[in-house]
Amino acid sequence: MGLFSAAKSAVVQYHGEASITQSCLNAIVRLIQSEQPIAEARLLTSENLHAFLLRLHDDEKIVIKAGFSSGYGGEGPAGLATALQLMRRHGVEIEEVVVPVAMLERVDANALTETDMAYIAEAEPLRPLRFYDYIFDAHRNGRATEDSLSLNYSCVVPLRIVDPRIVDLALKLDQDADAALMTGYRRLERIVADRCGLTGATSQKIFSVAFQGGSPVLSWAGLESGEATGRAQLFYGLLHGV
Repeated sequence: MGLFSAAKSAVVQYHGEASITQSCLNAIVRLIQSEQPIAEARLLTSENLHAFLLRLHDDEKIVIKAGFSSGYGGEGPAGLATALQLMRRHGVEIEEVVVPVAMLERVDANALTETDMAYIAEAEPLRPLRFYDYIFDAHRNGRATEDSLSLNYSCVVPLRIVDPRIVDLALKLDQDADAALMTGYRRLERIVADRCGLTGATSQKIFSVAFQGGSPVLSWAGLESGEATGRAQLFYGLLHGV
């Protein structure tokens, strides 16, 4: 019989790579930015090793493997502090529980059991709270400051609101933002020129005719003239700031 065959496997997903801090931190960042954000987190602690059991808003459960540590300087403690700060920033309820080291080994082996899940659910949260100490220690070592937290977010483009004519550029934004933006500008310029019958005109003339003057070719239906003028000036100014 296999090592874990005697107990029923827990219904849970596993994210991150065991003992790889950045992989586990990246997994948490992806979940924070997902459509089903994290509602609750249990920090699973065994001596100076840590993993997370997360519950999403749709009650889906996800385990982040034991890529975090504490009690000394280095990537593991800094990653733990960053993960805790990010979750606090996003309103995640965090509790810490002590678990046997064998349970963290099962976490890393994708082998948690229903008995393990019951143990975690029934474990008394640590008091006083210790995860503030983990954050403080990272601050003391000059890591994981509040100002640097935003650097951990990935550049995710909300594709649902992107015009189909520039989806291909949105997908390339993180590879070459300058080229994607300039190509998008040229496509917009061509569309506006075609609608105004100004093919071949200079960029300045195209947008002046389209949006400025007493009788602009393009406008917004149902708006008072003052508001329409304000929008046109904003649009024109943004375009010429590219």
